[in-house]
Amino acid sequence: MKERERGTTEPKILNHNHSVTQQIVECIETGHCCTLLGPRYSGKSVLLYHIRHTLVNDPAWSGVYISLEDLNTSTQSTFFAALAQSICCQLGQSDTAIDVVDGPTFRDFFHAILDRMLCGCVLIVDHLEHAPADIPRTLLSALRAIYMERGSGQKFVALVAGALSLSNLTVGESSPFYGIARTVYVGDITEQESLVHITSFMTSQGIVVNDEIYGYLVQMVGGTVHLMNHICRECIEHLTENDTQNLRLRDVQKIVKHFMRYNAAQYGPLREAIRLIEDNPDLLTCIIQLLEQPIVPRYSLPLRLTSDVDPLYLTGMVRKVDKEHYQFRNEVYRECLNKHFQPNHISHLLTISGRWDAAVDYLELKIKAGRLVNRNDVLKATINPMYAAGNTQRAASFALRALSMTFDIHQAQIWLVSSDMSHLALIHKSGGEMGSSHLTNEWTVPIDPNSFIARAWYENTVLREK
Repeated sequence: MKERERGTTEPKILNHNHSVTQQIVECIETGHCCTLLGPRYSGKSVLLYHIRHTLVNDPAWSGVYISLEDLNTSTQSTFFAALAQSICCQLGQSDTAIDVVDGPTFRDFFHAILDRMLCGCVLIVDHLEHAPADIPRTLLSALRAIYMERGSGQKFVALVAGALSLSNLTVGESSPFYGIARTVYVGDITEQESLVHITSFMTSQGIVVNDEIYGYLVQMVGGTVHLMNHICRECIEHLTENDTQNLRLRDVQKIVKHFMRYNAAQYGPLREAIRLIEDNPDLLTCIIQLLEQPIVPRYSLPLRLTSDVDPLYLTGMVRKVDKEHYQFRNEVYRECLNKHFQPNHISHLLTISGRWDAAVDYLELKIKAGRLVNRNDVLKATINPMYAAGNTQRAASFALRALSMTFDIHQAQIWLVSSDMSHLALIHKSGGEMGSSHLTNEWTVPIDPNSFIARAWYENTVLREK
Protein backbone atom coordinates (compact mmCIF):
# COMPACT_ATOMS: atom_id res chain seq x y z
CA MET A 1 0.00 0.00 0.00
CA LYS A 2 1.42 3.37 -0.99
CA GLU A 3 1.85 6.06 1.64
CA ARG A 4 -0.79 8.28 0.03
CA GLU A 5 -3.32 5.43 0.33
CA ARG A 6 -2.86 5.13 4.10
CA GLY A 7 -5.43 7.63 5.18
CA THR A 8 -6.95 8.08 8.61
CA THR A 9 -10.13 6.27 7.63
CA GLU A 10 -10.49 2.54 7.69
CA PRO A 11 -9.79 1.02 4.24
CA LYS A 12 -12.66 -0.74 2.50
CA ILE A 13 -12.56 -4.54 2.71
CA LEU A 14 -14.27 -6.44 -0.09
CA ASN A 15 -16.72 -9.17 0.86
CA HIS A 16 -14.45 -12.03 -0.19
CA ASN A 17 -11.88 -10.98 2.44
CA HIS A 18 -14.17 -10.56 5.46
CA SER A 19 -13.45 -14.15 6.51
CA VAL A 20 -9.73 -13.48 6.10
CA THR A 21 -9.81 -10.54 8.51
CA GLN A 22 -11.76 -12.67 10.97
CA GLN A 23 -9.10 -15.39 10.85
CA ILE A 24 -6.37 -12.81 11.49
CA VAL A 25 -8.30 -11.29 14.40
CA GLU A 26 -8.73 -14.77 15.91
CA CYS A 27 -4.97 -15.32 15.69
CA ILE A 28 -4.36 -12.06 17.57
CA GLU A 29 -6.96 -12.81 20.23
CA THR A 30 -5.52 -16.27 20.87
CA GLY A 31 -1.93 -14.97 20.92
CA HIS A 32 -0.74 -16.68 17.73
CA CYS A 33 1.53 -15.12 15.14
CA CYS A 34 0.09 -15.06 11.62
CA THR A 35 1.42 -15.29 8.07
CA LEU A 36 -0.75 -13.73 5.36
CA LEU A 37 -0.01 -15.12 1.90
CA GLY A 38 -1.33 -13.92 -1.42
CA PRO A 39 -0.26 -12.95 -4.95
CA ARG A 40 0.99 -9.46 -5.74
CA TYR A 41 -1.73 -6.79 -5.91
CA SER A 42 -4.21 -9.12 -4.21
CA GLY A 43 -5.02 -6.68 -1.41
CA LYS A 44 -2.70 -7.90 1.36
CA SER A 45 -1.68 -4.36 2.32
CA VAL A 46 -5.30 -3.20 2.52
CA LEU A 47 -6.07 -6.13 4.80
CA LEU A 48 -3.11 -5.40 7.07
CA TYR A 49 -3.94 -1.74 7.33
CA HIS A 50 -7.54 -2.65 8.08
CA ILE A 51 -6.28 -4.76 10.99
CA ARG A 52 -4.14 -1.82 12.12
CA HIS A 53 -7.24 0.41 12.19
CA THR A 54 -9.27 -2.14 14.14
CA LEU A 55 -6.60 -2.13 16.88
CA VAL A 56 -6.82 1.66 17.39
CA ASN A 57 -9.87 1.36 19.65
CA ASP A 58 -8.85 -1.91 21.30
CA PRO A 59 -7.44 -1.22 24.80
CA ALA A 60 -5.83 -4.67 24.95
CA TRP A 61 -3.61 -4.18 21.92
CA SER A 62 -1.50 -1.55 20.24
CA GLY A 63 -0.69 -2.04 16.56
CA VAL A 64 2.47 -1.07 14.68
CA TYR A 65 2.45 -1.18 10.88
CA ILE A 66 5.83 -1.56 9.13
CA SER A 67 6.24 -1.67 5.36
CA LEU A 68 9.63 -2.79 4.06
CA GLU A 69 8.85 -0.66 1.00
CA ASP A 70 9.43 2.43 3.16
CA LEU A 71 12.62 1.34 4.94
CA ASN A 72 16.25 1.43 3.85
CA THR A 73 17.15 -2.22 3.24
CA SER A 74 20.59 -1.72 1.68
CA THR A 75 22.31 -3.31 4.71
CA GLN A 76 21.15 -5.05 7.86
CA SER A 77 22.46 -2.28 10.10
CA THR A 78 20.60 0.49 8.25
CA PHE A 79 17.47 -1.65 8.05
CA PHE A 80 17.27 -2.47 11.76
CA ALA A 81 18.09 1.12 12.70
CA ALA A 82 15.26 2.40 10.48
CA LEU A 83 12.92 -0.33 11.77
CA ALA A 84 13.56 0.60 15.41
CA GLN A 85 13.08 4.30 14.66
CA SER A 86 9.75 3.64 12.94
CA ILE A 87 8.49 1.52 15.84
CA CYS A 88 9.48 4.19 18.36
CA CYS A 89 7.74 6.92 16.37
CA GLN A 90 4.47 4.97 16.21
CA LEU A 91 4.55 4.06 19.91
CA GLY A 92 5.84 7.42 21.14
CA GLN A 93 9.04 6.01 22.63
CA SER A 94 11.67 7.76 20.54
CA ASP A 95 14.39 7.65 23.21
CA THR A 96 14.97 3.89 23.06
CA ALA A 97 16.06 3.41 19.42
CA ILE A 98 19.81 3.46 20.14
CA ASP A 99 22.47 1.18 18.61
CA VAL A 100 20.01 -1.20 16.93
CA VAL A 101 22.08 -2.69 14.11
CA ASP A 102 21.23 -6.41 13.87
CA GLY A 103 18.86 -9.15 15.02
CA PRO A 104 20.14 -9.55 18.62
CA THR A 105 20.20 -5.79 19.33
CA PHE A 106 16.73 -5.44 17.81
CA ARG A 107 15.50 -8.24 20.08
CA ASP A 108 16.84 -6.47 23.18
CA PHE A 109 15.39 -3.17 21.96
CA PHE A 110 11.93 -4.63 21.39
CA HIS A 111 11.88 -6.40 24.75
CA ALA A 112 12.54 -3.01 26.37
CA ILE A 113 9.68 -1.51 24.36
CA LEU A 114 7.27 -4.26 25.44
CA ASP A 115 8.28 -3.95 29.10
CA ARG A 116 7.26 -0.29 29.08
CA MET A 117 3.89 -0.87 27.40
CA LEU A 118 0.63 -1.22 29.31
CA CYS A 119 -1.00 -3.40 26.65
CA GLY A 120 -0.07 -6.09 24.14
CA CYS A 121 1.66 -5.26 20.86
CA VAL A 122 0.85 -6.46 17.34
CA LEU A 123 3.78 -5.87 14.97
CA ILE A 124 2.51 -5.89 11.37
CA VAL A 125 5.24 -6.36 8.76
CA ASP A 126 4.29 -5.87 5.12
CA HIS A 127 6.13 -6.28 1.79
CA LEU A 128 8.77 -8.76 2.97
CA GLU A 129 9.66 -9.39 -0.66
CA HIS A 130 11.06 -5.85 -1.03
CA ALA A 131 14.16 -6.65 1.04
CA PRO A 132 17.17 -8.87 0.22
CA ALA A 133 16.61 -12.46 1.34
CA ASP A 134 18.94 -12.27 4.37
CA ILE A 135 17.01 -9.40 5.98
CA PRO A 136 13.55 -11.07 6.19
CA ARG A 137 15.10 -14.26 7.59
CA THR A 138 17.06 -12.34 10.24
CA LEU A 139 13.98 -10.30 11.12
CA LEU A 140 11.70 -13.34 11.41
CA SER A 141 14.29 -15.13 13.55
CA ALA A 142 14.42 -12.13 15.89
CA LEU A 143 10.61 -11.96 16.05
CA ARG A 144 10.44 -15.65 16.87
CA ALA A 145 12.93 -15.19 19.70
CA ILE A 146 10.93 -12.28 21.10
CA TYR A 147 7.68 -14.24 20.88
CA MET A 148 9.16 -17.28 22.63
CA GLU A 149 10.89 -15.25 25.37
CA ARG A 150 7.99 -13.06 26.48
CA GLY A 151 6.79 -15.48 29.13
CA SER A 152 4.51 -13.69 31.57
CA GLY A 153 5.33 -10.24 30.21
CA GLN A 154 3.20 -8.13 27.90
CA LYS A 155 1.71 -10.06 25.01
CA PHE A 156 3.37 -9.89 21.61
CA VAL A 157 2.07 -11.09 18.23
CA ALA A 158 3.74 -10.73 14.81
CA LEU A 159 1.70 -10.52 11.63
CA VAL A 160 3.73 -10.78 8.40
CA ALA A 161 2.72 -10.79 4.74
CA GLY A 162 4.43 -12.04 1.60
CA ALA A 163 3.95 -13.50 -1.86
CA LEU A 164 5.00 -16.86 -3.33
CA SER A 165 8.66 -15.82 -3.47
CA LEU A 166 8.64 -15.61 0.36
CA SER A 167 6.37 -18.56 1.10
CA ASN A 168 9.18 -20.97 1.95
CA LEU A 169 10.65 -18.41 4.33
CA THR A 170 7.41 -17.67 6.16
CA VAL A 171 5.84 -21.16 6.08
CA GLY A 172 7.22 -24.66 6.47
CA GLU A 173 9.70 -26.53 8.64
CA SER A 174 12.66 -24.36 7.56
CA SER A 175 10.84 -21.13 8.41
CA PRO A 176 11.64 -19.22 11.61
CA PHE A 177 7.86 -18.97 12.07
CA TYR A 178 7.36 -22.72 11.99
CA GLY A 179 5.21 -23.86 14.91
CA ILE A 180 4.28 -20.37 16.12
CA ALA A 181 2.32 -18.91 13.19
CA ARG A 182 -0.88 -19.76 11.41
CA THR A 183 -1.17 -19.34 7.65
CA VAL A 184 -4.01 -17.32 6.14
CA TYR A 185 -4.60 -16.90 2.40
CA VAL A 186 -6.08 -13.86 0.72
CA GLY A 187 -9.58 -14.75 -0.45
CA ASP A 188 -10.66 -15.50 -4.02
CA ILE A 189 -13.10 -13.28 -5.90
CA THR A 190 -16.01 -15.07 -7.53
CA GLU A 191 -17.53 -14.03 -10.85
CA GLN A 192 -20.52 -12.56 -9.02
CA GLU A 193 -18.25 -10.51 -6.74
CA SER A 194 -16.26 -9.34 -9.78
CA LEU A 195 -19.49 -8.20 -11.41
CA VAL A 196 -20.51 -6.32 -8.26
CA HIS A 197 -17.11 -4.63 -8.05
CA ILE A 198 -17.07 -3.53 -11.70
CA THR A 199 -20.67 -2.33 -11.48
CA SER A 200 -19.91 -0.31 -8.35
CA PHE A 201 -16.81 1.20 -9.96
CA MET A 202 -18.65 2.30 -13.11
CA THR A 203 -21.82 3.58 -11.43
CA SER A 204 -19.76 5.61 -8.93
CA GLN A 205 -18.34 7.47 -11.94
CA GLY A 206 -21.74 7.94 -13.57
CA ILE A 207 -20.86 5.63 -16.48
CA VAL A 208 -23.68 3.93 -18.42
CA VAL A 209 -22.78 0.29 -19.11
CA ASN A 210 -24.98 -2.46 -20.50
CA ASP A 211 -25.04 -6.09 -19.40
CA GLU A 212 -23.04 -7.27 -22.42
CA ILE A 213 -20.11 -5.05 -21.46
CA TYR A 214 -20.30 -6.15 -17.83
CA GLY A 215 -20.20 -9.78 -18.91
CA TYR A 216 -17.21 -9.14 -21.17
CA LEU A 217 -15.27 -7.35 -18.43
CA VAL A 218 -15.92 -10.13 -15.92
CA GLN A 219 -14.74 -12.73 -18.43
CA MET A 220 -11.61 -10.85 -19.48
CA VAL A 221 -10.37 -9.15 -16.27
CA GLY A 222 -12.51 -10.51 -13.41
CA GLY A 223 -11.03 -12.24 -10.41
CA THR A 224 -8.34 -9.60 -9.76
CA VAL A 225 -9.29 -6.28 -8.15
CA HIS A 226 -6.14 -4.51 -9.34
CA LEU A 227 -6.66 -5.51 -12.99
CA MET A 228 -10.38 -4.70 -12.87
CA ASN A 229 -9.60 -1.23 -11.50
CA HIS A 230 -6.90 -0.69 -14.10
CA ILE A 231 -9.14 -1.54 -17.07
CA CYS A 232 -12.11 0.39 -15.64
CA ARG A 233 -9.93 3.48 -15.26
CA GLU A 234 -8.80 3.06 -18.87
CA CYS A 235 -12.45 2.96 -19.94
CA ILE A 236 -13.21 6.15 -18.00
CA GLU A 237 -10.21 7.92 -19.53
CA HIS A 238 -11.44 6.88 -22.97
CA LEU A 239 -14.86 8.38 -22.27
CA THR A 240 -13.30 11.60 -20.96
CA GLU A 241 -11.16 11.99 -24.08
CA ASN A 242 -14.22 11.46 -26.30
CA ASP A 243 -16.59 13.58 -24.14
CA THR A 244 -19.27 10.91 -23.74
CA GLN A 245 -20.88 8.89 -20.94
CA ASN A 246 -21.95 5.91 -23.07
CA LEU A 247 -19.42 3.10 -23.19
CA ARG A 248 -19.58 0.81 -26.20
CA LEU A 249 -18.52 -2.85 -26.28
CA ARG A 250 -16.10 -2.30 -29.15
CA ASP A 251 -14.39 0.45 -27.17
CA VAL A 252 -13.90 -1.89 -24.20
CA GLN A 253 -12.62 -4.66 -26.47
CA LYS A 254 -10.13 -2.23 -27.99
CA ILE A 255 -8.92 -1.15 -24.53
CA VAL A 256 -8.43 -4.76 -23.38
CA LYS A 257 -6.61 -5.72 -26.58
CA HIS A 258 -4.37 -2.66 -26.27
CA PHE A 259 -3.49 -3.70 -22.72
CA MET A 260 -2.60 -7.25 -23.76
CA ARG A 261 -0.52 -6.07 -26.71
CA TYR A 262 1.39 -3.16 -25.19
CA ASN A 263 1.06 -3.16 -21.37
CA ALA A 264 0.86 -6.79 -20.26
CA ALA A 265 4.62 -7.36 -20.53
CA GLN A 266 5.20 -4.60 -17.94
CA TYR A 267 2.23 -5.47 -15.72
CA GLY A 268 3.62 -6.36 -12.27
CA PRO A 269 1.51 -9.43 -11.39
CA LEU A 270 2.11 -11.02 -14.80
CA ARG A 271 5.84 -10.31 -14.72
CA GLU A 272 6.29 -11.87 -11.29
CA ALA A 273 4.11 -14.86 -12.16
CA ILE A 274 6.07 -15.53 -15.34
CA ARG A 275 9.36 -15.34 -13.45
CA LEU A 276 8.11 -17.78 -10.82
CA ILE A 277 6.73 -20.18 -13.42
CA GLU A 278 9.91 -20.13 -15.48
CA ASP A 279 12.00 -20.93 -12.39
CA ASN A 280 9.87 -23.93 -11.41
CA PRO A 281 9.33 -26.75 -13.95
CA ASP A 282 6.46 -28.16 -11.87
CA LEU A 283 4.61 -24.85 -12.01
CA LEU A 284 5.33 -24.73 -15.74
CA THR A 285 3.77 -28.16 -16.18
CA CYS A 286 0.69 -26.97 -14.29
CA ILE A 287 0.35 -23.93 -16.55
CA ILE A 288 0.71 -26.14 -19.64
CA GLN A 289 -2.24 -28.23 -18.44
CA LEU A 290 -4.32 -25.14 -17.69
CA LEU A 291 -3.60 -23.71 -21.14
CA GLU A 292 -4.90 -26.92 -22.70
CA GLN A 293 -7.94 -27.43 -20.43
CA PRO A 294 -10.42 -24.90 -19.01
CA ILE A 295 -10.48 -26.60 -15.60
CA VAL A 296 -7.77 -28.88 -14.18
CA PRO A 297 -8.27 -31.28 -11.24
CA ARG A 298 -5.85 -30.93 -8.38
CA TYR A 299 -4.83 -34.60 -8.38
CA SER A 300 -3.42 -34.35 -11.93
CA LEU A 301 -0.98 -31.57 -11.05
CA PRO A 302 2.70 -32.41 -10.37
CA LEU A 303 2.83 -30.35 -7.20
CA ARG A 304 3.04 -31.19 -3.56
CA LEU A 305 0.06 -29.15 -2.43
CA THR A 306 0.36 -29.04 1.33
CA SER A 307 -2.08 -27.42 3.72
CA ASP A 308 0.40 -24.58 4.30
CA VAL A 309 1.63 -23.59 0.85
CA ASP A 310 -0.11 -23.72 -2.52
CA PRO A 311 2.50 -22.41 -5.00
CA LEU A 312 0.18 -22.59 -8.01
CA TYR A 313 -2.43 -20.41 -6.33
CA LEU A 314 0.21 -17.97 -5.12
CA THR A 315 1.32 -17.20 -8.68
CA GLY A 316 -1.88 -15.13 -8.82
CA MET A 317 -2.82 -16.52 -12.22
CA VAL A 318 -5.35 -19.12 -11.11
CA ARG A 319 -8.26 -19.44 -8.75
CA LYS A 320 -9.89 -22.42 -7.12
CA VAL A 321 -13.18 -23.44 -8.70
CA ASP A 322 -13.65 -25.65 -5.63
CA LYS A 323 -11.30 -27.49 -3.29
CA GLU A 324 -10.22 -29.91 -6.02
CA HIS A 325 -10.11 -27.88 -9.27
CA TYR A 326 -8.26 -24.85 -10.69
CA GLN A 327 -8.83 -22.48 -13.60
CA PHE A 328 -7.34 -19.20 -14.80
CA ARG A 329 -8.66 -16.12 -13.03
CA ASN A 330 -9.58 -14.47 -16.33
CA GLU A 331 -9.04 -14.63 -20.07
CA VAL A 332 -6.43 -11.84 -20.08
CA TYR A 333 -4.15 -13.98 -17.92
CA ARG A 334 -4.83 -17.04 -20.06
CA GLU A 335 -4.13 -15.29 -23.36
CA CYS A 336 -1.03 -13.48 -22.10
CA LEU A 337 0.49 -16.67 -20.70
CA ASN A 338 -0.44 -18.59 -23.83
CA LYS A 339 1.35 -15.97 -25.92
CA HIS A 340 4.44 -16.02 -23.72
CA PHE A 341 4.74 -19.78 -23.24
CA GLN A 342 5.08 -20.90 -26.84
CA PRO A 343 6.10 -24.54 -27.48
CA ASN A 344 9.71 -23.63 -28.30
CA HIS A 345 10.02 -21.61 -25.09
CA ILE A 346 8.40 -24.33 -22.99
CA SER A 347 10.73 -26.93 -24.48
CA HIS A 348 13.73 -24.70 -23.74
CA LEU A 349 12.65 -24.19 -20.10
CA LEU A 350 12.12 -27.91 -19.56
CA THR A 351 15.49 -28.68 -21.16
CA ILE A 352 17.52 -26.26 -19.04
CA SER A 353 15.80 -27.55 -15.89
CA GLY A 354 16.88 -31.12 -16.70
CA ARG A 355 13.43 -32.34 -17.74
CA TRP A 356 14.77 -33.68 -21.03
CA ASP A 357 12.20 -36.39 -21.66
CA ALA A 358 9.38 -33.95 -20.85
CA ALA A 359 10.83 -31.39 -23.29
CA VAL A 360 11.04 -33.94 -26.12
CA ASP A 361 7.61 -35.39 -25.28
CA TYR A 362 6.04 -31.93 -25.40
CA LEU A 363 7.54 -31.10 -28.80
CA GLU A 364 6.54 -34.50 -30.14
CA LEU A 365 2.91 -33.93 -29.12
CA LYS A 366 2.87 -30.51 -30.79
CA ILE A 367 4.41 -31.83 -34.02
CA LYS A 368 1.95 -34.74 -34.15
CA ALA A 369 -0.85 -32.20 -33.61
CA GLY A 370 0.22 -30.42 -36.80
CA ARG A 371 2.61 -27.71 -35.54
CA LEU A 372 5.34 -28.63 -38.01
CA VAL A 373 7.12 -25.34 -37.37
CA ASN A 374 8.28 -26.84 -34.06
CA ARG A 375 10.49 -29.29 -35.95
CA ASN A 376 13.01 -26.44 -35.96
CA ASP A 377 13.22 -26.71 -32.16
CA VAL A 378 13.96 -30.44 -32.02
CA LEU A 379 17.76 -30.06 -32.27
CA LYS A 380 17.90 -27.69 -29.30
CA ALA A 381 15.73 -30.01 -27.25
CA THR A 382 17.80 -33.15 -27.98
CA ILE A 383 21.44 -32.08 -28.32
CA ASN A 384 21.93 -31.22 -24.64
CA PRO A 385 20.26 -34.43 -23.36
CA MET A 386 22.48 -36.44 -25.73
CA TYR A 387 25.62 -34.92 -24.23
CA ALA A 388 24.32 -35.25 -20.67
CA ALA A 389 23.01 -38.82 -21.05
CA GLY A 390 24.51 -41.36 -18.69
CA ASN A 391 25.22 -43.92 -21.43
CA THR A 392 25.45 -44.19 -25.21
CA GLN A 393 22.18 -46.11 -25.51
CA ARG A 394 20.23 -43.27 -23.91
CA ALA A 395 22.00 -40.68 -26.05
CA ALA A 396 21.14 -42.73 -29.13
CA SER A 397 17.49 -42.93 -28.09
CA PHE A 398 17.30 -39.11 -28.08
CA ALA A 399 18.92 -39.01 -31.53
CA LEU A 400 16.40 -41.50 -32.92
CA ARG A 401 13.48 -39.57 -31.44
CA ALA A 402 14.81 -36.42 -33.10
CA LEU A 403 15.03 -38.20 -36.47
CA SER A 404 11.51 -39.51 -36.06
CA MET A 405 10.02 -36.09 -35.18
CA THR A 406 11.96 -34.06 -37.74
CA PHE A 407 12.09 -36.36 -40.77
CA ASP A 408 9.27 -38.78 -39.96
CA ILE A 409 11.73 -41.71 -39.85
CA HIS A 410 10.24 -44.74 -38.16
CA GLN A 411 13.03 -47.33 -38.61
CA ALA A 412 16.66 -46.51 -37.94
CA GLN A 413 19.82 -47.87 -36.34
CA ILE A 414 22.56 -46.11 -34.40
CA TRP A 415 26.07 -47.60 -34.65
CA LEU A 416 29.05 -46.57 -32.51
CA VAL A 417 32.64 -46.87 -33.74
CA SER A 418 35.14 -48.21 -31.20
CA SER A 419 37.94 -46.01 -29.89
CA ASP A 420 40.57 -48.03 -31.80
CA MET A 421 38.51 -47.84 -35.01
CA SER A 422 38.44 -51.63 -35.25
CA HIS A 423 34.73 -52.37 -35.07
CA LEU A 424 31.20 -50.93 -35.05
CA ALA A 425 28.63 -51.67 -32.36
CA LEU A 426 24.87 -51.33 -32.74
CA ILE A 427 23.77 -49.36 -29.70
CA HIS A 428 20.15 -48.53 -30.51
CA LYS A 429 17.49 -49.55 -32.99
CA SER A 430 13.99 -48.24 -33.57
CA GLY A 431 11.07 -49.63 -35.52
CA GLY A 432 11.93 -53.27 -34.88
CA GLU A 433 11.39 -55.79 -32.14
CA MET A 434 14.83 -55.26 -30.65
CA GLY A 435 15.31 -52.64 -27.96
CA SER A 436 18.48 -51.34 -26.42
CA SER A 437 18.16 -53.82 -23.55
CA HIS A 438 18.51 -56.74 -26.01
CA LEU A 439 21.76 -55.58 -27.61
CA THR A 440 24.61 -58.10 -27.21
CA ASN A 441 28.05 -58.72 -28.65
CA GLU A 442 26.52 -60.31 -31.75
CA TRP A 443 25.57 -56.78 -32.82
CA THR A 444 29.23 -55.87 -33.17
CA VAL A 445 30.89 -56.03 -36.62
CA PRO A 446 34.54 -55.58 -37.57
CA ILE A 447 35.52 -52.70 -39.79
CA ASP A 448 36.90 -54.30 -43.00
CA PRO A 449 36.32 -53.68 -46.71
CA ASN A 450 34.10 -56.78 -47.09
CA SER A 451 31.46 -55.54 -44.64
CA PHE A 452 28.51 -53.67 -46.10
CA ILE A 453 28.10 -51.58 -42.95
CA ALA A 454 31.83 -50.92 -42.79
CA ARG A 455 31.82 -49.73 -46.42
CA ALA A 456 29.10 -47.22 -45.54
CA TRP A 457 31.24 -46.07 -42.63
CA TYR A 458 34.49 -45.79 -44.63
CA GLU A 459 32.88 -44.11 -47.63
CA ASN A 460 30.78 -41.80 -45.43
CA THR A 461 27.76 -42.33 -47.65
CA VAL A 462 24.36 -43.98 -47.59
CA LEU A 463 24.37 -47.49 -49.09
CA ARG A 464 21.31 -49.64 -49.72
CA GLU A 465 21.80 -53.41 -49.56
CA LYS A 466 20.21 -55.45 -52.35
